[in-house]
Amino acid sequence: MIITADLVYYKPESVEELIQCVTALSDKGVRFTYYSGGTEIVSALRQNKLQTDALVDIKGVQALTDITETNDEWVIGAAVPLNQIIDQMPDSLLAKVCGKIADRTIRNVLTIGGNLCGRLPYREAVLPLIGMDVEVVVLREGQLIRKKLSEIFDKRMLLTNNALLYQIILPKRAFKWNFHRRFTESIGVDYPTVHMVAMATENQVTIGLSGFASFPVYKMMPIDEFNSIKHSLEALVDGLIHQAKTDERCSAEYRVHLLKTALTEWLEVVS
Repeated sequence: MIITADLVYYKPESVEELIQCVTALSDKGVRFTYYSGGTEIVSALRQNKLQTDALVDIKGVQALTDITETNDEWVIGAAVPLNQIIDQMPDSLLAKVCGKIADRTIRNVLTIGGNLCGRLPYREAVLPLIGMDVEVVVLREGQLIRKKLSEIFDKRMLLTNNALLYQIILPKRAFKWNFHRRFTESIGVDYPTVHMVAMATENQVTIGLSGFASFPVYKMMPIDEFNSIKHSLEALVDGLIHQAKTDERCSAEYRVHLLKTALTEWLEVVS
């Protein structure tokens, strides 16, 4: 299937050029879409599910394609491919979760920004990020704005007025422990039926799920509360069960069973 849309392609080479390009398109009322890896965009265009007049390729802006490290944090450009995260940050929980997404060939083009902002419901890369108190930089109306990810992620990235996810700021935070378990329908490359990521800091436990509902879901609790209920699966899944979805892959009941299986494996590790 070919792309039949009549598109104009732009590739700015700096953040200044990016701002100028986006501002000019917005002022003219031109519909545009940010383009990086393009794994979802190309499919949507071929299926006539995306209506746009222009593509703005963000890979020419170095800050969007680099990973930089300081003593306290990692700064990850939104156009960084998942394999780059895996290769440069191999010991991080984010890298371990990204390593479960697709295969290496696809991860060469699938970007962290594309995964977080994509149209598909899974958005697995977000699972380790909310519990790590991650901040993001957003380009909006010509300004770079730094915010908590939790402030602009509710089931999906809440980006409006042609805003762009620019960078992810990942603190170098020590965990008491972390755990992830991914179930798929087939043994090959597949979307998750349930992907659970759990982590604990000194003060908080976070359980994140992808594939379980129609969007990523979370449960957060103080560490003392977790310690008081960790021997009760029913208490741990309280607030999550009603969000389980039924689809062509499996029933909501089976997803709850997989969640309890993952929780049991996790508790055996941390007990």
